[in-house]
Amino acid sequence: MDDQPGRTMDYDPMVYDVMRETAARLRGAYIARERAAGTEADQQRWAQANLDVWTEVEAVDVYDEDAVRAKTAELRERLRPLLDEPLPEDVARAAEWDRLSDEKKALAAALAAAMNRGDVAEVERLREQWFTVDVMERCDRDG
Repeated sequence: MDDQPGRTMDYDPMVYDVMRETAARLRGAYIARERAAGTEADQQRWAQANLDVWTEVEAVDVYDEDAVRAKTAELRERLRPLLDEPLPEDVARAAEWDRLSDEKKALAAALAAAMNRGDVAEVERLREQWFTVDVMERCDRDG
């Protein structure tokens, strides 16, 4: 089976996992939009988009590394604009955002970027830094 064109029996399994995780994030974005949809037609459109992603990912040959990488790139391109499009609950959080210090806003942006990159070590470092800043701000505020 190793000598079949387009099939790779031995490649980093994380490549496939990244595709599945990217698909899960895209499906989650579609589900959030389905729940926030104002009409039945929009709900159905987002529900179908969710199912289509699942079908597409299931059709990718796990042993075709190039196909896995190509599907991952395609899913990322579909997800990217949805990450910048606020949902109603995101707008409600904007008031909370306005109350954050500039330092926490910078940390939040860095944290979001690290999560989008999948940089687990950086996410953990930034979470610890957030906690430290939070404690310092509470001490300053409460005396």
